[in-house]
Amino acid sequence: MIRIILSILLSAVLPCLKAQWDVAITPSKISGWTGSVRNLDGYYEKFDGPIQAGKGSFYSFFRGYALFNISNVPDDAIISKIKLCINTKHIPERLSIPVEITKLSVDPRQASLEDLYNSINSNILLGPVGDYLKTKSENIIELNTAAREDLTSHLGKDWWAIGFRQVEDGMNNSRTVGSFEGYDFTDSVAPVCIVTYELPYKRKFFEGRKVKYIQELTFRNPEITIEYWDHLKVDGDIISLYLNGVPVVSKYLLKKEKEHTEITLRTDIPNDLFLYAHNEGQNPPNTVSIRISDGISDQNIVLESDLNSCEAVLIKVAR
Repeated sequence: MIRIILSILLSAVLPCLKAQWDVAITPSKISGWTGSVRNLDGYYEKFDGPIQAGKGSFYSFFRGYALFNISNVPDDAIISKIKLCINTKHIPERLSIPVEITKLSVDPRQASLEDLYNSINSNILLGPVGDYLKTKSENIIELNTAAREDLTSHLGKDWWAIGFRQVEDGMNNSRTVGSFEGYDFTDSVAPVCIVTYELPYKRKFFEGRKVKYIQELTFRNPEITIEYWDHLKVDGDIISLYLNGVPVVSKYLLKKEKEHTEITLRTDIPNDLFLYAHNEGQNPPNTVSIRISDGISDQNIVLESDLNSCEAVLIKVAR
């Protein structure tokens, strides 16, 4: 277990409340991260790049897909809303092209092209993009409950995949393929999902490990310095230190000498600080000492963590 020492003059007992965040998630930039697959009379082809959905010439049918990187959505997030932000292009002005978003149950990096195509066609409907898509029109669509449940079930993975399909309209001989590109054009082919979620100040688990809060602290200054070193005896402890679910110290081998890092606390909510053990050293549990200072006050504290649990503190900035 990891033991941390923190020093502070001001402390406060904080309620276990919830805060709400919006976070933008974008497709993973890996092979097959976004694009389309075409079914040409039983022959399947894959196209990386802009997403396409609709019917092309020669009786070909296009289905688009996007593989989103969800690593910045916390595992214990309570998702309340998902919006899909896209721009359309190459859509004929005169045509109405109903396009729908579906749950994609396969990984586009690994699935066969036929399985990928069929998954887009056959899975749960997450929401329509729009009945009348015009050239370069902007579309921001709030996806339905199925999308929230699907994304929640994928937390703990690094991807969340959806498909784009055109509603069948019988126009087999017309070229009615629609292409989509990024909401803000910072990435010319990437849609963006805006995920709204709530997160308890006191989390119960992190990556399957129980989190136990041992103290609640208050600082006056949001700019703090954290010093950390091995507690009592150097025995090979390797730790990470997380602030609000983001590592500020990663896989560090603790030494007798003090190391330090400077961080900025959030002022609108209590900050969630916890220690994560990557091993248990020669003398379990893992222990680490930390001194936190904001230039006004400081105090030392000891936390412990093992491979099944993490100890943590909440830190609030006094207003």
